[in-house]
Amino acid sequence: MNSHTRHNPSAPSVGHIPLWQRSLPRAGAAAAAFTTLCCLGFTAALSLASAVGATFLTRDATLKPLLVATIILTLVGSAFTYRRHRNPLPLILTALAGAWVFLFTFTIGGTPRSVVWAGLAVFLGVQVWDLVLIRTCRISRRTPEGTAEPDGA
Repeated sequence: MNSHTRHNPSAPSVGHIPLWQRSLPRAGAAAAAFTTLCCLGFTAALSLASAVGATFLTRDATLKPLLVATIILTLVGSAFTYRRHRNPLPLILTALAGAWVFLFTFTIGGTPRSVVWAGLAVFLGVQVWDLVLIRTCRISRRTPEGTAEPDGA
């Protein structure tokens, strides 16, 4: 890498990801998970919502748009991290798992809760994978210039 490409402002710099871009997917996923737990009638989530005065989280009429918003928030955050690591799978899996959670929570009635739990597990797991990819990119960018990567031969 020569000095011209090192200072190219149009090239994404993994080492300088703003905190809000790193935090957005995880915050969105946590909010979507909590909203899904409220949608499923999970007692601890409903009790916490009621204890802090957020009783509107006990009605499906408010939970449906809130779940859509938190899934979209997570997708936007995943799009920002995709720009850094260039692996499309976390973004695709986030979209598919988010759609899965929404569809099996509100659209398809009579679905066993385990199906929604599986979608939620994938949704949260992909965010952890996305974080690992970002950290891997950041570490690989820190290798000193001029050192050769081991090629296994």
